[in-house]
Amino acid sequence: MAGIGFALKKLSDREDIIGLFAAGFFSAFIACGPWLFTVVALSFIMVFGLQVVSAVELQEFQIILVYNFSFSYVFFGFFGLVVTRYISDRIYDKNYHAVSDVFFGSLSLGLISGLIIISCFYLFVAKMTLPEAVSAIINFIVLTSIWHASIFLTVLKEYKTVSTTFLFSLFSSVFISLYLGYEFKILGLLNGFTIGLCIILAVLYSTFLSNFQYRIESPFKFLKYFGSKWQLLLSGIFCNSGIWVDKWLMWFSPNSFVNKLNLTCDLDYSNAMFIASLTVVPSLAFFLFGTETLLDKEILNLFASIREKASYQQITFIHKKMITSIFNNLLLFIIIQGAISFLSIISSYKILEFLNIPLIQVDIFSFGVLGAFYQIFTFYLVMMLYYFDRLNSVLIIYAVFFILNASLTSLSIHMGFNYYGTGFFMASLLTFLFAGIITVIHLHKLIYHIFITNNS
Repeated sequence: MAGIGFALKKLSDREDIIGLFAAGFFSAFIACGPWLFTVVALSFIMVFGLQVVSAVELQEFQIILVYNFSFSYVFFGFFGLVVTRYISDRIYDKNYHAVSDVFFGSLSLGLISGLIIISCFYLFVAKMTLPEAVSAIINFIVLTSIWHASIFLTVLKEYKTVSTTFLFSLFSSVFISLYLGYEFKILGLLNGFTIGLCIILAVLYSTFLSNFQYRIESPFKFLKYFGSKWQLLLSGIFCNSGIWVDKWLMWFSPNSFVNKLNLTCDLDYSNAMFIASLTVVPSLAFFLFGTETLLDKEILNLFASIREKASYQQITFIHKKMITSIFNNLLLFIIIQGAISFLSIISSYKILEFLNIPLIQVDIFSFGVLGAFYQIFTFYLVMMLYYFDRLNSVLIIYAVFFILNASLTSLSIHMGFNYYGTGFFMASLLTFLFAGIITVIHLHKLIYHIFITNNS
């Protein structure tokens, strides 16, 4: 699954600024396309939206998108990691036919179950007109489909097509939303945004189908992985829910409100956290074309030496070299993200002012930046553990993050507005430290695990 990283690394290896910039640009959209698209497009619409709709209508549109992004992302967590692992194993087996099977099988199950759940919510819980409810449901389905398609991006290796599509659709979505919003108000904004998403979805699916033209035979064979790889199922749920649980709890804080659509939200907290999350996009891009390829190379070298029956001294030498390379890369990772986070915090007033976000959210934004800083390094450590198939360890890490984020955010709400964001920050910091301890212990005992605990 790291194959697209190697394709992108060729750009950065050109040893010129254009190649490095191109690799970073393409990697950003591959690594976090749906998330980047939604947050950036929504930010532009919030900046210019008051020229076409009222503040109340713009707020209603924003809340619907927050709900759909939240629900689709967490819903995606129920099958995302399991499907990813299944695809990875089938590619390793060179069984490309199974990739087409799981594509259609997971898509059909995801859409049917998602449609039932979200329809009940918007039709019976939210107080919407029928056109508004239908538009919100369609937006959710398209978002969920894009999350589904994102699993297969690394298989396609069509990074130029995917990246340019996300960029084109981003600006198209903003333009169409504002144009239709002027004529049809909230319905125009919502459906215009969905049209932009549909452009992305059409290109992603057509690209996949053109590369995997196989007859569908066993579309639900991947379901057996929900039993054999149950840790991935729970990890996906804890991970995606953990990222959102602080936002959900803030929906019931004293600062929250219920709009006329009967949707509860705290936009002060959500807006600041969404913008703060963008500060880790460069690091995610660097991870895709730099770190992941390094991990893949170093770890494969270790296992190759074992398969070739190298001496114990040779294996331990390669093991130590691998650990040194990994932590040198992590240090570089920390320096890059540290500089970005520092600049974001000292520029926080100007950033929020440009985006028309109330400056009262500056502290929340700063804590969000710090939390995202530690969260991205937890992601680095988790990916390393996945390479060594430490599924139980990853599950524990994500469960700890979910529990910490929920409990510490609840405490911050009790302490008052000045402490909003500290729960997420402290949860991210403590989870990073916990994940670091687990990773160091495992790397230290890696040779033992390879020959003893994983020897089957």
